[in-house]
Amino acid sequence: MVEDTETIEPDTVIDWTVTEHPATIPVFLRWRMQCVGCPLARFESLADACRIYQRPVNQFLAELRAAVAQVDSRRA
Repeated sequence: MVEDTETIEPDTVIDWTVTEHPATIPVFLRWRMQCVGCPLARFESLADACRIYQRPVNQFLAELRAAVAQVDSRRA
């Protein structure tokens, strides 16, 4: 079985991330990234967003994965 956190990669599309994993939305907001609801989110990757907002990709991905893992642990 593939863990949900494994689907959060630099090339993952932003819109897919927030749609499939709504728990990631507060992470975007906390990092002051205006990706949630942006029309370009359907086309841009998480790495694109980090480059645009000048944020460290690995740290951002770690927070997104932690948010997803927290939800997954509640379901178990």
